[in-house]
Amino acid sequence: MAKKQTFVDKTAKVQAYSEKVKCGSCNQESVAGYAKFVESKVSEKSGAWKFLERKVKLCGNCGAILA
Repeated sequence: MAKKQTFVDKTAKVQAYSEKVKCGSCNQESVAGYAKFVESKVSEKSGAWKFLERKVKLCGNCGAILA
């Protein structure tokens, strides 16, 4: 049988492990979210496009990138 987990259970679990941060842009305390930031550059050697990926921390209120 499948495990029964409601949406409320999932959000409660996420909130329990969430990180509270003080945002420098909006000056409010919020829950930090993470997103994948993809930067595209042209390679100096071959002239081909390179895609550099990194995870960034975002403010939950205003969406600003946190350091």
